[in-house]
Amino acid sequence: MASVQRIHSAGDDAAGQLSNRLSFQTSGKNVSFRNINEGLSMLEVADAAIEESTSIFQRVRELAVRRSNGYLGQTEATRFRWKLPHSKMS
Repeated sequence: MASVQRIHSAGDDAAGQLSNRLSFQTSGKNVSFRNINEGLSMLEVADAAIEESTSIFQRVRELAVRRSNGYLGQTEATRFRWKLPHSKMS
């Protein structure tokens, strides 16, 4: 009498096990790629924020230099102090 083994699931044979493993690896790689893309998006947002901060600091420096050189009129100086409430410039 011949012995017959049935395959009930993918895990019962070598090809099924390989298929499952490849499927899990692919799924894991897809999650990794999504995480990488999300990280890149976060870096882009941070880069834009740094650029904006740099622009603001450059403008503040420009106004401070103009004020210290006396090139900033009284109205502009008042606005400048309003923009920087903790400034000790008078």
